[in-house]
Amino acid sequence: HVHRLQLALRKRCRALLRACDAHLSGVATWSRPSAGMFLWLRLTQASSFTDNALLERLRQHGVVVMPGSCCAAQRAGDGIGSTSVPFLRVSFVTPEESYDEGMRRLRRVLDDLAG
Repeated sequence: HVHRLQLALRKRCRALLRACDAHLSGVATWSRPSAGMFLWLRLTQASSFTDNALLERLRQHGVVVMPGSCCAAQRAGDGIGSTSVPFLRVSFVTPEESYDEGMRRLRRVLDDLAG
């Protein structure tokens, strides 16, 4: 069972990486994870908006990713909502068919916030 899960997650990770390459180049950077079920994106323009602004836009566009500040052991500023978002955590446990559209929508969110 574990081996099948590992193979499935590797395949999904590759599909998510392809979607990121297609839609997020120039607005985020990332590295292929060696294990797990999350891809971490580093946003290139993150300091221009707060995680509250990001979360609202994500909701409007139907994108479910987690601001990295939600995963931080210690938050800067006044806590969630008031900090800038340099990282996003993207899960690759959902069906592969959703990644291309999801990353396309995420790009729209980031473009909206940047400008």
